[in-house]
Amino acid sequence: MDSIETLNRQLFLSLNAAPETAGWLIALAKFAANGLIFLLPLLLAGLWLWGNDSRRSSALRAIFTAAASLGVNFLIGMLWYHPRPLALELGHTYFHHALDASFPSDHATIFFAAGFALLQGGTRPIGFALLLTGALVGWARIFLGVHFPLDMLGALAVSAAVCFGVSLLWDKTGKNITGYCLRLYRVILAPLISLGWIRS
Repeated sequence: MDSIETLNRQLFLSLNAAPETAGWLIALAKFAANGLIFLLPLLLAGLWLWGNDSRRSSALRAIFTAAASLGVNFLIGMLWYHPRPLALELGHTYFHHALDASFPSDHATIFFAAGFALLQGGTRPIGFALLLTGALVGWARIFLGVHFPLDMLGALAVSAAVCFGVSLLWDKTGKNITGYCLRLYRVILAPLISLGWIRS
């Protein structure tokens, strides 16, 4: 374990931004680390509001997978606390962050989980794009000093495992869940549907 932790710290220090790093690169990394996450709900909402039944099912699967993955992350953090680099006063940190558990990364987990779910749901180009975005977010959060590289590998592993588990349930219940959500959606947003602003 010590050798893995040593490697983890060495990789972190090699990826962490130095004090002389260009300001524009720090700003770009901050947007990737903290801003891209807000685009994901808009993407999933778009898949639901203007997508066909297959895309809507994929969007729901992505939401369930991401939520379940975050639940697993919470349990891991409760059972095994791994401090963040800033808690260890390691490297350089470029924005304030709570000193909660570092492993696995929640931000990366959300993107990886949604990406895997969309891949399984047949929305492959968007799924691949989300996996790449998750990698970018992971790099940014290491670069800015709030996560270790192994936190991102943990996020990838949790997301893949949970996605596999959700897929087993989704094959049996996904159609019913999607159908129920569709009925509710068509009642609540009937005025907008009748205006043609969103898809029925």
